Amino acid sequence: MLGVSVAVAGVVALISVSLGLRGSVDRYMQASGGSLIVFSGQAADLVFSKVTLDDVATIRAIPGVDTVSRVHFSAFRPERTGDKGPALPAVFLFGRYPDERIMNKYQGFLKKGRLFEKPDEILVSRFIAETLGWQIGAKVPIYGASYEVVGIFDSDLAWENGGVVIHADVLGKQL
Repeated sequence: MLGVSVAVAGVVALISVSLGLRGSVDRYMQASGGSLIVFSGQAADLVFSKVTLDDVATIRAIPGVDTVSRVHFSAFRPERTGDKGPALPAVFLFGRYPDERIMNKYQGFLKKGRLFEKPDEILVSRFIAETLGWQIGAKVPIYGASYEVVGIFDSDLAWENGGVVIHADVLGKQL
């Protein structure tokens, strides 16, 4: 009987996680103005997906497609700044292009500063800024290069609040 109870509890937990993820993705799509996510069929996870520029051109040519926003995902292990906060095992990196529509949602989430304009500028979540002691104007190391924090945001999505928004060209070169 215990085995059946554990199995039922596992199924209930899995359904709950799935529904939570679906709600999070739905909110993300609404905030970004998106209606479709495209990733390569060979990828086990969106993080490992590679959609080519030819794929993007094909999607843009589909009648009714208004705009395409390209996104990269990755993570890095941050260095601590002074004695501020615990070391984090990983911080999400969200690669975005500053001139694409998906960046509009961050304007509403900004708590300080501005959106990035150049490849050496980044937006950081309030959680990351507070945990690592990063402030507007700080130069922070990511992948061996220095990036200036120009904005601090607080998203309505928990997983975005554990991250940094960086120019997609920079992140694309690292992947």
